[in-house]
Amino acid sequence: MSPLRPARISAYQQSASRDAEFRVLVDIQRFETIPGEGVTIKALWSVRRIAVGATPRKGHSLVSEPVGGTDYDALVAAHGRALAAISGDIAQALREEGE
Repeated sequence: MSPLRPARISAYQQSASRDAEFRVLVDIQRFETIPGEGVTIKALWSVRRIAVGATPRKGHSLVSEPVGGTDYDALVAAHGRALAAISGDIAQALREEGE
């Protein structure tokens, strides 16, 4: 899988860039933690090229990761893996939209 090319990233509500090529919206629907067991994150997302008439590509990700221990470090690591998987789904959509 090829990496995304370098880009300027900004939070929409704070400072949307005028030279942005894409707009990515993410809505976290579920952020669940069960200590000692696992984490689940559900996200709805859309990727849209910023151009007149561009149609957004919509998707969703539902990721569950086991927790490898009972401490907070294990929970944080599991959440990190789950968020990385969601980021990978969004990055793939960006690659496909950029082709």
